[in-house]
Amino acid sequence: MNTLFSRRNVRANAAAALAIALLAGCATVSPAPFKEYHDAVLDLQASADRVLEADAKWSRESFHEGVKDRSTALADLTLEFDDTLAYGWTLPNEPLFVTVERTRSAFAHLNTTFVSYTDLLYQLAANKVASAEEFDTLANDLNANARKAAKALRIDASEDNVAIFSTAAAALARSYVENKKRRKLEETISSNQGGVDQFVQAATLAAQLAAEDLKAEYGLRFDRVNAVWRSAPADGRAAVIDDVLALNDEMVGLLKTLETLDVAYRTLAREHRELGRSLGKGADFSARELANTARRLKDQYEELKTK
Repeated sequence: MNTLFSRRNVRANAAAALAIALLAGCATVSPAPFKEYHDAVLDLQASADRVLEADAKWSRESFHEGVKDRSTALADLTLEFDDTLAYGWTLPNEPLFVTVERTRSAFAHLNTTFVSYTDLLYQLAANKVASAEEFDTLANDLNANARKAAKALRIDASEDNVAIFSTAAAALARSYVENKKRRKLEETISSNQGGVDQFVQAATLAAQLAAEDLKAEYGLRFDRVNAVWRSAPADGRAAVIDDVLALNDEMVGLLKTLETLDVAYRTLAREHRELGRSLGKGADFSARELANTARRLKDQYEELKTK
């Protein structure tokens, strides 16, 4: 009797566990965490645009100063043309500010891609995607933007392999749209993690390269100030010292913003992974750290404006 009773208990427990697993797979997905994550990415986009605009402005002003005091040749802006290409042109002696502007454009494409991606995740979670066909349209548009971002960031991959919404993830998402199984959305996010990581790695590298460009620009600015120092009379050198201190202050502020931008993208990738895992575990999710980092980036930009 005891053995029979034990077997019945085992079967009952197994059945209960299976029922819980099935319910978990079909449980309603709360859109609130997805909206929080999307809003944090929106904040990052706004803060990053402001900071990168400040970087580009600083670099462009440096070039203008160089042309004025003739330490930089105006001829560096001369375009060259190829007779074999009707509309082709090159800028052989590309000034640093042009490189910085290109980096700013690359980040703009990237941030637009992340905003569109997190918005699509939110629409899926909120059941705002009515059909698999509608999802395909949204995902195709998203991946087209992702390819532009990849090209701007010089991600080394064939066009067919560049996608923030992978083929496998798209199939899982279509299944979620049709069946509303929570597990399918979790697997969708997990399947996309590699694409998110790839873009984030490219973004952090771009931020580090942007820092190197600014350091090179700083060197040019310092050389100009140093030339003034050498030619200044003794009683005029105090003003030059103030110029150096102001230059250093600006440079340190710019580097801080790029470091924070680097941290923000790494946080974005980590919280993307945590968002997916929270679906599987039924745990709480918070995008607070990404939101706080975006806010810190905004504050650093506001501080830069006072320098």
